[in-house]
Amino acid sequence: MSRSSSATASLAVALLLLPTAWVVGAGTTLAADANAGDPNAATPPQAAIPYRPAANAEEALARIAELGGAVRRIAQNDPAQEVDFHLGGQELTDEHLQHLLQLQNVIMLHLKKTRVTDAGLAHVGKVPSLRRLHLEETAITDQGLDHLAGLRDLEYLNLYGTAVTDAGLEKLKGLSKLKSLYVWQTKVGEPGIEALKQAIPGLRVVPDPGGDRQIAGQIWERARQELAEAEAALAAHQKRAVELAGKEEPLKAEAEQARTQAEPLEKAAAEAQQRAEEAQKKADQAAKDAEAKPDDQALATAAADARKAAEEAQRLAAEAQQAAEPARAKAADARRLADEAASIKQRIEQAQKGIEQARLRVEESRKDFEARGGKP
Repeated sequence: MSRSSSATASLAVALLLLPTAWVVGAGTTLAADANAGDPNAATPPQAAIPYRPAANAEEALARIAELGGAVRRIAQNDPAQEVDFHLGGQELTDEHLQHLLQLQNVIMLHLKKTRVTDAGLAHVGKVPSLRRLHLEETAITDQGLDHLAGLRDLEYLNLYGTAVTDAGLEKLKGLSKLKSLYVWQTKVGEPGIEALKQAIPGLRVVPDPGGDRQIAGQIWERARQELAEAEAALAAHQKRAVELAGKEEPLKAEAEQARTQAEPLEKAAAEAQQRAEEAQKKADQAAKDAEAKPDDQALATAAADARKAAEEAQRLAAEAQQAAEPARAKAADARRLADEAASIKQRIEQAQKGIEQARLRVEESRKDFEARGGKP
């Protein structure tokens, strides 16, 4: 190994030991920086970096850095690693993916927009620790997915913008831990998605035409229920308006009369309650005085009398509350009816607006359901 390659490898290892440290591509040229401010500057051609086998993890890190890739730990105290080529891996070829086999605990691999093909997945499939795999906008096809059969811990797979079809999804049925699958802008269809969801319970596929259509149907059904409820509410308000027609002023007068009758009874109940509380305080103090001088018969007698007076006051307060309750309830009912009569017109208007909004939601949700292939 040359002196330059040795230095690069040592630097890569040192950076790997730091939490979330990036191993930056060592093969970056200065030409890009020189033309950074010139929008008309042509991108200088880059020579392909030939594959050179790595004898150990240190050399593999150096090779990944030369390719413009990055390696980082997932967390400070976690040996699990992430390998990322999507920001600088244009030099990456299928052969270069063999460097992954020298690394331990690689759980995330980003290959978005790289030149990886089905042949490269043969090497990826030999990294059984993988949990998340990004293959967006690559040349992957159904044939390449054969190589992923051994990734039993894979939880996330992104196939956005690839040529994968339903036949390719068939090859993923053995990945029982798969939780999320992204198939935007692929050749995958609803039958393939549904078959895979049946094989892997709980799998979330995006997009999911069948699942989305089911949800759209549920939303439409709920909108129709809300419309029915709004129409029932309007009918009830209109019926009540007929019953209360011409009664607003008499109900106001009745409510005022009931309030006037209830006021003295409520006042008497409040005063009785206050007397009961004062009597209880006196009884408590008398009991303390008697307890402090247990041999004083006069204090003992006074405490007993105070206790009886407090009990009597509590009884009278309870009777006063009981006497006031019917008048209080009558006044409350009268006020409620008067308020209802005064507000019934406004309630009808609000119910009508609610119906208009509910009808719009029904129409919008119906169109969405039908646009997703649903049949009313």
